[in-house]
Amino acid sequence: MEPMYEICLNHPGKRIKLAVMTVVEVSGNPTTYERDQVRQTLNTMIRDYVNNSNEQDRICLVDLAKGIPCHSMTDQEERKQIWDDGIHLKPAGYDRIATLVFDTIKTKL
Repeated sequence: MEPMYEICLNHPGKRIKLAVMTVVEVSGNPTTYERDQVRQTLNTMIRDYVNNSNEQDRICLVDLAKGIPCHSMTDQEERKQIWDDGIHLKPAGYDRIATLVFDTIKTKL
């Protein structure tokens, strides 16, 4: 993913801003499951990339993994409103993504 980020940030003639997002959990992969460990590693790499970027005025992290938890969501009613089948979101889940994106990028506009 880093090469894609670099292409955006190094685009000639434009001061493009970049919103980078983490990958959300899914209910079929508990946090101890090997596939979820890969997701967690990827998210750590994404967070580190953003935190260590020399372009802090042009890059921001939309941490979907923290903003839309699956396994750690304790409110079952909220979970039913957000998650459809444990992989896909319901409209309220996509609304939450929109809110997380807006709240993150508004400081960079």
